[in-house]
Amino acid sequence: MKYINRFLKSLILATCCFAFVACSDENTPTTNTLEIEASNTFFNVEGGRKEVLLANTAAKAYAQDSWLHVQTDGKKVVLTAGLNTSTQSRNTLLTIKNEAGDSVRLNILQEGIYYGLPQDQTILEDDKAIERNMRVVSNVAMDYKATEDWIDVSYTNNVLTIKVKENTTGRPRVGWVTASLSPQALNASSITGEQPTLKPDSLKVVQASIDDFVGTYSQTALTVDSLQQLIPINSVVKIEKVNDKTANFVVDNTYTWEISFVKGVGFKMSNGKLGRVTQKTPKIKWYSLSVLVADDYRNGHATAINGVNDILPLTMNKSGELIFEDALGLNAERTFKSYGWNFYSTTKPDLGTLQGVDKVFIQPKLTRTN
Repeated sequence: MKYINRFLKSLILATCCFAFVACSDENTPTTNTLEIEASNTFFNVEGGRKEVLLANTAAKAYAQDSWLHVQTDGKKVVLTAGLNTSTQSRNTLLTIKNEAGDSVRLNILQEGIYYGLPQDQTILEDDKAIERNMRVVSNVAMDYKATEDWIDVSYTNNVLTIKVKENTTGRPRVGWVTASLSPQALNASSITGEQPTLKPDSLKVVQASIDDFVGTYSQTALTVDSLQQLIPINSVVKIEKVNDKTANFVVDNTYTWEISFVKGVGFKMSNGKLGRVTQKTPKIKWYSLSVLVADDYRNGHATAINGVNDILPLTMNKSGELIFEDALGLNAERTFKSYGWNFYSTTKPDLGTLQGVDKVFIQPKLTRTN
């Protein structure tokens, strides 16, 4: 009987404890934890609108970076992004909170842009008609256009076709094929109220044969007088065709410089080329050989490069005009876009045969006159 009483007491005590625990669980409020039911955390380069769906209402949501626009709408968090104009992908941290202060964080990623025209496909040709096909890809809608009416551009299935008409103008000409954001891409990005800017890419198209440069030019430059002072000098320059790859650069009907032609580019002028021969005495001749001259050439700084095979480019600018350029790149503060002739006792230019300066043309500029 004693053991039965103990058993009954234990049973009653256990029943009371169970009742207490059950009541306690029933009266404890449940926590409104955040639970994500669906989400899309990746944007393509053009951006757009994405949603994060929650099991419960969100009180607040925000992004770590301003490129991601965030709005809460009940159990939805609406994400909006514009065009990513960087070649690098970008990511930001999205934080969502409820009224109790519980939070969840998501990493949001947007891919970077890739677009452009193949720079190794620059078109440098003579005056004949041209057609080129090249593969061009991008992950955003682009517009491909030509700056000149003699260039026709079409784009189909990632292939850009460029057709250039025959050049019958008798002058060199330069045009460009450009790649810029299409209205479609701009409209897609306007969802954020932003106006994206993207630097257009371009591909150079040149038609230039040696015949397009044959003619007469006016040259302005500086030279040195007998007192070694700089004075202005005006000269008449003629470019005379020798063959399709060679021309003569004639200055004031006194100096004749053989130069080589590169189609679609212009001319290469090198030092060590014979300009004229002067009969100093019945038995002695001096040979005027071309030299490359520093643009800061002056008394006390009469720097010129003797020798052979150093190049002075005479190339086309964007307007089809001929300009002298520095190809040496020796010093950013000292360029060699000038030229002249030194006297030598033989046709081999070295210091042992150098006799002095014949003529220099410093900072020359050409203007076509015919």
